Amino acid sequence: MQKVVLHFKDKTLVKGFLLHFHEDGEEVKILTKQGHAQTFYIDDLKAIFFVKDFEGRPNYREKKRYEEVKYTGKRIFVKFYDGEGMLGYILGDFPWEKGFYLSSKRPKRKGFYMIPVDRSSNNEKVFVVVSSVEDVALL
Repeated sequence: MQKVVLHFKDKTLVKGFLLHFHEDGEEVKILTKQGHAQTFYIDDLKAIFFVKDFEGRPNYREKKRYEEVKYTGKRIFVKFYDGEGMLGYILGDFPWEKGFYLSSKRPKRKGFYMIPVDRSSNNEKVFVVVSSVEDVALL
């Protein structure tokens, strides 16, 4: 099972193992570290972080720039309503109409996957919830 950390819009975190999730769904179900199955609404989340381990590396300083290493995907910057920003890559088509506004091509789409720019960080990929995003820019 995949390890995930749910980041909520109210800044709380829940760690667990992914049981059920679909990018167009309304809910995510996890098995918490304490062994309880819990279901959460996607709209309450900021993002779902797919992690290598739950403890992370507290002393690691994550890289905040694109490296010269070739990576398949479009470079993006995501700015969340809480002020946090993330650099990464998005695979496939950009999920919105062209421009720097969030006009979805698929209205029911809850979010999109991005690969963090620092491949050595604890985060393998992130499902970014659209309702928590203030702005997205293609770089």
